[in-house]
Amino acid sequence: MSQLLLTPPSEDTDQLIRMAQDCLATIRRKRIEDKLQAIMHQINTLSSGQKQAALDEVQALSAQLKRLKSNR
Repeated sequence: MSQLLLTPPSEDTDQLIRMAQDCLATIRRKRIEDKLQAIMHQINTLSSGQKQAALDEVQALSAQLKRLKSNR
């Protein structure tokens, strides 16, 4: 992010757009990873119905994370 902010405006616009997209992808990946970690920490305290919903969410988040990582 800091590199993007410190890049002079005369730089190639396409390069700046790619840098911004990379920053956003990193933020999205980190948010998903944090959410997965939080779910995994609490999963043992959930009831069976809640546990299944949490596992479904883990599966969906894992798929999102896989898509983000494959788009690198």
